[in-house]
Amino acid sequence: MGRPRTPTKVLMLRGSFKKHPERRAARAGEPEVNEPLGDPPDRLDEAERARWFELADQMPWLGRADRAALELTAKQFAVLARKGGTAAEYAVCRGYLSDLGGMAGTRSKIKVPGTPEKKANPFGALNAG
Repeated sequence: MGRPRTPTKVLMLRGSFKKHPERRAARAGEPEVNEPLGDPPDRLDEAERARWFELADQMPWLGRADRAALELTAKQFAVLARKGGTAAEYAVCRGYLSDLGGMAGTRSKIKVPGTPEKKANPFGALNAG
């Protein structure tokens, strides 16, 4: 399986388009979603709605385009909480969380707008013996 495509916003934050402007041209017309996530769908039961709110609170970067993925994740979480599950069912849930940036390894790739960048320590070079 090939490497997953790097999101356009990540490439922008890295400055990749300055070095490779052809990458930006290849992504022209890509949809940009800036709408908030909103409330869970009415079709979710009480346990699923609770998981929706819990996950939405833990992942404030989610937006309207993530609703379907969050719904699937909330449903899977609720099933596992009710009756437990097989290793495969837990792997599915883990995959959903990973896709949403809810796992430690994938969360490090999320850049939330308005988050200040860490400034370099001006004295850091002194420690590099």
